Amino acid sequence: MKFLKTFLLVGFIGFALSAQAQPTDLGTVEVKVTNSYKAKVGEAVKHNEQPRFEDTTTSKIPVSYKITSQPIEVKYSPEPISAARIVHVPVEKLSQGMVKGGFGLYGTPFLEGYWNSKRSSTQSYGFWGKHYSTKTGVQENIYESNGLSQNTLGGYYNHFYRNMTWESQLYGKWDKYSYYGVDGFPDSLDYRDVPREADYNWYRQYGVSTSLTGKKQKDMGWLDKVGLDYYNFSGRLKSNNFSNQFNANENYMKIGSAWQLPAAGQNLDLDLNLTYFQTNFDTI
Repeated sequence: MKFLKTFLLVGFIGFALSAQAQPTDLGTVEVKVTNSYKAKVGEAVKHNEQPRFEDTTTSKIPVSYKITSQPIEVKYSPEPISAARIVHVPVEKLSQGMVKGGFGLYGTPFLEGYWNSKRSSTQSYGFWGKHYSTKTGVQENIYESNGLSQNTLGGYYNHFYRNMTWESQLYGKWDKYSYYGVDGFPDSLDYRDVPREADYNWYRQYGVSTSLTGKKQKDMGWLDKVGLDYYNFSGRLKSNNFSNQFNANENYMKIGSAWQLPAAGQNLDLDLNLTYFQTNFDTI
C-alpha cells in the first residue's frame, strides 16, 4: 500500500512538470448553457416480427443404414408328454322327484309333489301338484262346514332342437273359499233354520302355454321368440241367502313375439303382441 502511494505521487509530479512544458496560450472556447440537459431515449423499432435462428456451427453428417434379418438356429428338444387319457367324468346326479307333506291344527292337510325326467340333451318333461285345505275353518261359527281348499295340477314338456327350443306347459287350478258368515245366532233366528254350510265361492282355471326360442342370435332370422298363452277362468257363488247362483267366466289369449331388427349397424329390439280378453258375469 505504501509503495502504491509513492508511485502515484511520483506520477503526479511528472504530469505537472509535463503540463508546465506545454505552450501557455491554448486559445479560447466560449460555451453558452441555455438549458439543463435532458436525456431522451428513442423509440425502439423491431426489424423482424419472428426472428429466425440458424445454427451455423453444427454440421450434420448424413447416415444411411438398413436392418437385415438373419435366422438363428435354436436347438430345443422338449420332453415327450404322456398321452392324455379320456376318462368318464361323473355328472352330478339330479333328483327326479320331491314330495312335501304336513298337517296342521283345525284339520289342515298339506301335500306338494314334483317329478321330472332324467337329464337329456334332446328333451325334458315333468309334473307337479299341490293341495292345501281346512276342514272346519273358523271355530265357534254357526256353520258346520266353512273350510277352504286350494288345488293345483300341471305338467310341462321341452324339446331341444339344434337351433331352437320348444317349451310348453299345461295346468289347472281348483280353489274354494268360504264366507264364514256371522259369529253368533241372531235373536230372531231359530237354530233349526240355520243352514249347515256357509256360502262359498269356487274357482276353476285351466291354462296352456307354448313358445319357440332361438338358441342364439339369428338362428330364427330376425325373430328371437314367438309364443301363445291361453287360460279360461270361471267362478261360481253358492249361497244359501240367494235363490240364484252367480257365475263369472273369463277367456284370455295372447300371441307374443320378440324381434331384433338391424338399424344403422345396431340391433333394434321390438316386441309385437296380440291380446284377446273376454269376460262375463252375473249381477244381482
